Amino acid sequence: MKAHLLPIIFLSLLSMPLYSAVPAFAPIFNRGAVLQCEMPANIWGTATPDADISVRLDGAQVATAKTAPDGRWQAVIPAQEPGGPHSLAAHDGETSAELDDVWFGEVWIASGQSNMVWPLRNSEGGREALAQSVPDIRFVIVPQRTGLPAATKLTAAELAWREFAPPANNQFGAVPFFFADRLREETGRRVGILQNAVGGTPAQAWVPLETLMTDPSLADWAGQARRATALSMTSEEHEKEMEGPRKAHLQAMAEWEKDRTKPKPSPPEPPPGSPFGKKTATVLWENMVVPLIPYTARGVIWYQGEANTEGPDKYRTLFPALISAWRQAWDRPDWPFLFVQLATLEKSRGRPARGDWPGLRAAQAHTRDRVPGTGMALAIDAGERDDIHPKFKKPVGDRLERDERAAELLA
Repeated sequence: MKAHLLPIIFLSLLSMPLYSAVPAFAPIFNRGAVLQCEMPANIWGTATPDADISVRLDGAQVATAKTAPDGRWQAVIPAQEPGGPHSLAAHDGETSAELDDVWFGEVWIASGQSNMVWPLRNSEGGREALAQSVPDIRFVIVPQRTGLPAATKLTAAELAWREFAPPANNQFGAVPFFFADRLREETGRRVGILQNAVGGTPAQAWVPLETLMTDPSLADWAGQARRATALSMTSEEHEKEMEGPRKAHLQAMAEWEKDRTKPKPSPPEPPPGSPFGKKTATVLWENMVVPLIPYTARGVIWYQGEANTEGPDKYRTLFPALISAWRQAWDRPDWPFLFVQLATLEKSRGRPARGDWPGLRAAQAHTRDRVPGTGMALAIDAGERDDIHPKFKKPVGDRLERDERAAELLA
């Protein structure tokens, strides 16, 4: 074999998807999963190439699939009535993968930045909620992942479905909880939330490269994503790069702890455009959104915008582009997309709030008025002038749920 062919073959092997010799569900499908009721539900996994897959619900075949050459299969379960528990299996004629405690209910994706993941324990009424066990609310916390190109795969353990009960509920955001709690009360159904949000992240981090490339006004972010990918930085190189900033932060924190009169030092972040920076364009789309596609959900709730207040005019293009990209990826052109308009803010961490917050709110209203199938929950009366993370999250969750019902009535 010619030596110059070896690198090409090696790279080809690295790019080939790994598949299981026996049927397996994708990691998002695990014990306790909530599947969307009253709609055809996508389900997928891996198996030996060219295998015939039978998907069975409570032992009865409900769908079939043929495994592709790369080992992937996908099927669609016909619309099911809400309820459970059910068993779900994927057979190839000889062996099978099996799940139990599967339910059909209302599934929503909760995404955005810190106010979507802000914990119940720091929210008004949150500690009382944390003392509860609510079997009809289940959730997945998608772990933060960065890196361009995306190198690590999420596992079933990382995407485990959890029941809202101590101590797991400590990881659940206040807005998703209050939304889910109101929704289960209104519908009488089990609610499943895919919490997929990261604090401090701008909208462009949640958008695919192809979308950023289609509009000249977004081209600078497309270039940022391409440059970050071209760096081919390893996780080891990233950790080495961050050693100095992390050491400096520890020293700054030690000084701050002495009197706490100055603003608290912020944790270090990778430099702008780093493949491992959570603010780098497309990085969260590739690492945290793609693994969920095309999990069937009723819709999306979104709480974000704080990280884009310095460019509200651009957000008028970026945010509708994000919504369109998500709808296209899920093949749901009318997918309900409900979002929170930013609350008021004057100071954050003792400093004047940066950016044009009224302008960003206007950009959000612009999206609501021009993009069909969207709803906007107001939060300006639930904000705090000197805290970017308002404690009053229940009104926000309740208003998002009311928007959901309004969207259903208009459908």
